[in-house]
Amino acid sequence: MDTLRILVHTAELFAAILASIYFYKYKNSPLRYFIYYLWYVVINEAAVYFLLPLGLFRFELSNLYNLVTPIFVIWTCRGFLVTHSPKKILSVLVIIIIAVNISEGLLKGVNENPWTVSKTVGTILGIITFSIYLTNIFKTNIKLNLTRDIFTYFLLGFTLFFVASPIINLTRKYYYDELNHVMLSNLNYIMGIIVVLMYLIFAFGFYWGEKVVQKPN
Repeated sequence: MDTLRILVHTAELFAAILASIYFYKYKNSPLRYFIYYLWYVVINEAAVYFLLPLGLFRFELSNLYNLVTPIFVIWTCRGFLVTHSPKKILSVLVIIIIAVNISEGLLKGVNENPWTVSKTVGTILGIITFSIYLTNIFKTNIKLNLTRDIFTYFLLGFTLFFVASPIINLTRKYYYDELNHVMLSNLNYIMGIIVVLMYLIFAFGFYWGEKVVQKPN
């Protein structure tokens, strides 16, 4: 797992570096905060790696990540919508995520337990967000060059993560006693590969994608 962990961190750093190099392509679009999110992930993972063994943190950093990520994804998708009604729906989804995280945090504590319910709700609402965005695109007949659109790779990467993450995490949580060590290791390995693919998709999008012309709204 050490090798896979290195691959994950390398992919995260690679995506953040390319996000910085090609920032001019999306800096005037709703994707403009993507660069900050990717560097936040790099810093967060470094903090987990160095500070967790010292006993300074338990679940605070991972719980914060599971709050920040779906909110960032949903709000970014909201910026690409052109009609008012779906924008309101996505705003409600953000409020739901915040409310669920606060509730679970009060029940479980900030650092004593992982917020599993909040993480699952966040990923499910992320998938719902993608469905709302795609439906809105078809209804408004917006023409996009999908293969050269950076936002396409944003959607692909997070869709891969949001679909796989709850399935694997819930399997590990609720069937932990029934799974042997090899099966658990395989699940961890699969999740790591998915994360690597997600960040490589982001990185390719920055390199291959054309300049985003849609203004933030």
